[in-house]
Amino acid sequence: MAGSAISPGLRGQHPVAVPVWLRGAWSRSWIQRAVRQVDEEGAIPVLGPPNESVEVLYVQTPWAFVDVRIPRIEGADGLMAFAGVTTVESNSVSWHACLHFPPEAGSSDERWRDADAGAPQPTKDMGVFSPAQDTDDVDTATMWLEVDPNGTYAEKWERVGAGGVCVARRRGTALIVVAGARFGFASETVFAAGRITSDGWVCDLSTDTTAQALNAVLVLPGSPAQWNAVLHGSDLVNWPVIDKAMPPPRFELEE
Repeated sequence: MAGSAISPGLRGQHPVAVPVWLRGAWSRSWIQRAVRQVDEEGAIPVLGPPNESVEVLYVQTPWAFVDVRIPRIEGADGLMAFAGVTTVESNSVSWHACLHFPPEAGSSDERWRDADAGAPQPTKDMGVFSPAQDTDDVDTATMWLEVDPNGTYAEKWERVGAGGVCVARRRGTALIVVAGARFGFASETVFAAGRITSDGWVCDLSTDTTAQALNAVLVLPGSPAQWNAVLHGSDLVNWPVIDKAMPPPRFELEE
């Protein structure tokens, strides 16, 4: 998710759901980055060894996503997160982030407004995907390889949760996504991703490293009624009940 080409998004079009094979929760096995370029006639990126120093949980619904990345060694580089909407053309995937951690310049309100109108802002975050395993059905493939169109990186991804019920809702600019039993949360100040368990929505990764260390239970800001912006592709559920077999999320303000 670090390409250098620019995807304009589907300007002025109604949002299109991403393919089934991309929906669900994903963990990154490793990333390879270009370390030098050698070629007599032109520059050709040469990829370095696989790097597993950053733990990643990426939750993708039919349109919205949350991606949280935490270094495995405390204090090391690599802490980042982003969330927004995804567009796909063939096997080329573009992530149009509306929220970032650390925060980036620009207005998240404007980025969401453009995305809601079917015109997400241009992005350099693009990758080309192909199955990393022999399969007759790409929709059920669990291992995928992502490469930058310019050859500057390669990433291996493993599906850790099927799509199942998909939910995507907003409260202002804050976003909650659910794919099966995995969730991702993004706001202007904190991101988190984890599992929906019988004990609650447990944060496996969080930009609030204290909460992560304690395996804290996610508490959504506001009340259930305030999370009333339903995003494209979100299954119709009896919010905040996602599934009768799973507990609903907790809220700062209970109704």
